[in-house]
Amino acid sequence: MVEERLSPDDLKRNALDFVSHISSVIKTTILPNTPSIIVAGPQRCGKSTVAKLISKDQKMFHLESDYVRDRLYGKLIGDQRTWSATFAFRKILTLFPHGILAEGTVFTDDAKSVPFWGSKNGRDIPVYFIGSTSDYNKKYEAMLSFRKYNSCWTSQKISNSELLRLAERITKRSFAYKELCLKHGFTYFDIDPLNFDRDITRIATNIISK
Repeated sequence: MVEERLSPDDLKRNALDFVSHISSVIKTTILPNTPSIIVAGPQRCGKSTVAKLISKDQKMFHLESDYVRDRLYGKLIGDQRTWSATFAFRKILTLFPHGILAEGTVFTDDAKSVPFWGSKNGRDIPVYFIGSTSDYNKKYEAMLSFRKYNSCWTSQKISNSELLRLAERITKRSFAYKELCLKHGFTYFDIDPLNFDRDITRIATNIISK
């Protein structure tokens, strides 16, 4: 796919069209009075699994960042992706202060300013980061075992040596996000990769109870 740069007007129109589209989808559901939340963190740390457990229990609308990327980005290039994702998530969370669970790695890259925006000026949107600060070799073992018995994008795209490097990056980023949470007052949850199911349930239950 050839990337392209849109004019400012076309860029905003593209983002507004997406917000209109997703808003019409959300409005077909009955949203609970539960405050909207953000679940963020590095890849392969259980964010989506936690989000699915919470959204099912609380009847929240689970807005996955992968869906946003697929529908919003198109051929957009780097900085325009950042602007579009930030604009779209701010609009959606403003339009729907209750009932939305926005989740994904987008809140650590293209829309990384959104958690800070959500915590200011009376918006008070709860932000939860999920990571894994265990030794990266444990993370590697868990990921290797998972893709041996389950369908996983890493099986088709990266070798075992690349998977090990990915595990190391995830661990380093998890430490960074843990520090960020301590500094800015966000809630951080850590996953033990060798006790994944136990920790996923623990985290989901903790968030639901808040």
